[in-house]
Amino acid sequence: MEREPLCEIEFEVPCGEQVGHPVRLAVYGWGEFKLAWTPCDELLGVFGMMASCRHWVRDVLPEKFANNGKCRGQLVVALGKAGARAVPVLIGALKDKDPDVRSASAKALGQIGDSQAVPALINALKDGVWDVRRASAEALGKIGDPQALPALIDALKDRDEDARCASAAALVLIGTPAVPVLIDALKDRDENVRRALAEVLGDIGDPRAVFALIGGLRDASKFVRSLSANALGKLSDARAVAPLIASLSDRNESVRSASADALVQIGAQAVPALTDAFKDGNRRVRLRSAEVLGKIGDSQAVPALMAALKDSDPGVRVASADALRKIGDSQAVPALIASLKDRAKAVRCASAEALGTMGDSQAVPALMDGLKDSDSGVRRASAEALGTIGDPQAVPALMAALKDSDQDVRRASAEALSKIGTLAVPALMDGLKDSDWALRRASAVELGKIGDAQALPALMEGLRDTVLYVRRASAQALGKIGAPQAVLALIEGLKDSHKYVRFDSALALGKIGAPQAELGLIEGLKDSHEIVRFASALVLGKIGGPQATPPLMDALRDSDCDVRRASAEALGKIRDPRALPALEQSLRNEKNDRVCKAIERAIQEIEKRQSLRNCQ
Repeated sequence: MEREPLCEIEFEVPCGEQVGHPVRLAVYGWGEFKLAWTPCDELLGVFGMMASCRHWVRDVLPEKFANNGKCRGQLVVALGKAGARAVPVLIGALKDKDPDVRSASAKALGQIGDSQAVPALINALKDGVWDVRRASAEALGKIGDPQALPALIDALKDRDEDARCASAAALVLIGTPAVPVLIDALKDRDENVRRALAEVLGDIGDPRAVFALIGGLRDASKFVRSLSANALGKLSDARAVAPLIASLSDRNESVRSASADALVQIGAQAVPALTDAFKDGNRRVRLRSAEVLGKIGDSQAVPALMAALKDSDPGVRVASADALRKIGDSQAVPALIASLKDRAKAVRCASAEALGTMGDSQAVPALMDGLKDSDSGVRRASAEALGTIGDPQAVPALMAALKDSDQDVRRASAEALSKIGTLAVPALMDGLKDSDWALRRASAVELGKIGDAQALPALMEGLRDTVLYVRRASAQALGKIGAPQAVLALIEGLKDSHKYVRFDSALALGKIGAPQAELGLIEGLKDSHEIVRFASALVLGKIGGPQATPPLMDALRDSDCDVRRASAEALGKIRDPRALPALEQSLRNEKNDRVCKAIERAIQEIEKRQSLRNCQ
């Protein structure tokens, strides 16, 4: 009875002079082939038995197979798809002279997943080539047989990092059955083994590992201690809380950080022990406990954190204020208000930030006092908090803070006023009359952000201010509000003595979209400064009518390329056919590519409009 082949593979073979074609080979073992199909049989019939390809398979292929690793690699891939029947052959291939073949064989055995390959794969963990060791470890992980545990643990000492990582990953895949062995191995003398096992036990997540990992927190290696803390966080077992809190005082920062993160992962069940930790004599423990409580975010920690605002260490007080900010429980507001008078500026700043986040109006008077603090950081934080709370009673204090000597405080106060919104408008309008020009400018800017039309009279008056920056800010604000009532004032702004006010006034008129400004903008095309001519052309494209066409045609000859481009774009939007000759003439003379493209687009727009009219 003829044996059944393990698999079939397709192979390219020579047949005749300079001719080759694929054949199918039946595989019976390592290097045992039989021709299963050749196209010559179909083409030549009975004479196919004499075809060159048959002789090549019989006489040449065995030698080629023996000497060509790529050929053997093809066979390994095919055997990997053949299932358990191919395992003995693949086990033999683990001893092939070519490391790529050995590596491919290990991979194929992992895909098949048959335990009979485990002893051979264990031996392959000692192969001289790292990639074979890596592939063997990966295969053992996929098979998942616990008999591989000792060898995989030993492989954690491998000199190659990829091989070590593969062994660790294999241990994770084996999972729960591996835990007792891994716990015992956590006492290994080799630091690399202990490090890897701490990580593996965390990834497996079996609570039986808790006490072994707690022991890892006392390891001589900072890396083992840190990885043990990480693993305990993944397990989230309350039994680890006290040891992790103790590790908050570890001499190494990475261990302290990992322990804190682990406590955060454990969550609410760690809160009682963390609040007790505020009694610890070590400041690091108290500080980290406050940070962890803030990240956990459980309100049951609030009383302890409020008490910690009086800790002897300013770092602990800052961490406690920040934790209360993250938790956001309003019962902490009175304690945080009291901390606005703390002797340490960092505590005052953190308290102001926390009060802003909580948004409770009872903090407003204290935060208004904070605007007068000796430290600019506290004043800035107080202004930001008042903006977040949004209580209009803070407006006078914030207006006064617009004159602060510190730029950041002034900016924060202005932003706070814009957040308060409409209720701040009357005070900001009064600010436009202040003797300090910087306050007048800031008031105009914030009124523009708020966008309330009740500010129009004050802003129109601001267009006549003696200071350039106030006039510019007023023009810009009027544009943002976009009310038609401002048009006449902005038209007057087109006649301002300074080019930038004329520029801003033109752009503001464009935002409002006021056709009655057309004549003023046409005059702007003759302005002595190119930025005003540019803005005038730009806005005429939005609001201009036929009477703007001749001036814009003249502007196509402007000395400034941006003015010429804006004029062409405006003519394209107005689409007056009278502009075509001028545009075509300009296209012939123009040297600037951007202007040429704008002219071409304008011509297309006008011609498109003419075509539509002709169709009608």
